[in-house]
Amino acid sequence: MMRKQYFWKISIITVCYNAVKTIEQTIYSVVSQTYPNIEYIIIDGNSMDGTIDIIKKYEDKIAYWVSEPDNGIYDAMNKGIDIATGDYIQFLGADDALVNDYIIDQIVSMIHGEDILSANILNINDTLFIQAKSNNHVSRDNSNYNGEMIPHPGMFCKRKLFAKKKFNINYKIAADYDFFLFFLFDQNVSFKFIDIPVVFFSMMGISSTNKNGNMEHKNIMTKYGINVNKITKNFCIKGYIKRLLSILGIIRPILLKCNWEEHICTNPYCRWCKGKGEKYD
Repeated sequence: MMRKQYFWKISIITVCYNAVKTIEQTIYSVVSQTYPNIEYIIIDGNSMDGTIDIIKKYEDKIAYWVSEPDNGIYDAMNKGIDIATGDYIQFLGADDALVNDYIIDQIVSMIHGEDILSANILNINDTLFIQAKSNNHVSRDNSNYNGEMIPHPGMFCKRKLFAKKKFNINYKIAADYDFFLFFLFDQNVSFKFIDIPVVFFSMMGISSTNKNGNMEHKNIMTKYGINVNKITKNFCIKGYIKRLLSILGIIRPILLKCNWEEHICTNPYCRWCKGKGEKYD
C-alpha cells in the first residue's frame, strides 16, 4: 500500500539537444531524489555530441527517453506531455538542476490538489558562480498583474491542464509565457504560490539570452491585453543585465554584498561548484 505522502505522481520532463556539458548534472539531480513516485522523461532532439551516452548511463532510472529530430524546444516539450502519466508535470532544463535531493519530497508535501503550484528558482550566473532568488510575487494578485513571468521551472502543473492547452510551437522562445498567461487569467484554474526555491536555473540558457524573445513576449502581452510598453522595458533591462553579468567578473564582490550569494550544492556533477573552485580559489 502506497504511503499517503507518495500519493502524487510527479512527471519531470527534460528536453535537450547537444547538452553533453550539462546534462549529467541535470539527470543526477532528478534520479537522486528521495521522493520515490517520480516519472522522469527525457526528449532529445537527435544529439550528436555524446549526450545520448550520458542518458544511457542512467536509463535504468529514466521512465522514458527518446532521441529523434523535432521542431524545436516546445515541440519536444509537447512530446514529453504526451508520454507523461503523472498527476503533475514539471519541466527541468538540460542546463538546470534541482536544488537538492529532497526537494520533490518537500514540494509534494505542499500540494493539496491545486491546479498549479508555483515555487521560486535560483538564477545562476555561469561565469561568476553566484546565485540569486527569482520569485513569483508579481503574479500572486492577477488583478494588479503587470505582465512579468513567474519562474517557469518552478511550476508544477496538473497534467489535465495540458488537455486544454499545450505549448504553441509557433513561438521559439516564449511559449511557456503564453501557457502561463492563458491559465493565470482562467478563473477556473487554481494557483498556489510558495517561496521555496526548487531549481538552479542557468542564466545562459536560450530563453535568457535570445534577443528575439522580447518580440514574442510583446506579441503575447498584446494578445492578453497587458500594458506592453512598461513590461517590454523591464524585459530589455533584464536582458542587458544578464549579458553584462556573464562577462564582468569584476563586479562579483559587489553583487555578493547585494542579493547574490555564493553557489553551493551537493551535486557531484555540478559545473558551478567545480568552476568556482578552479577560478576563484
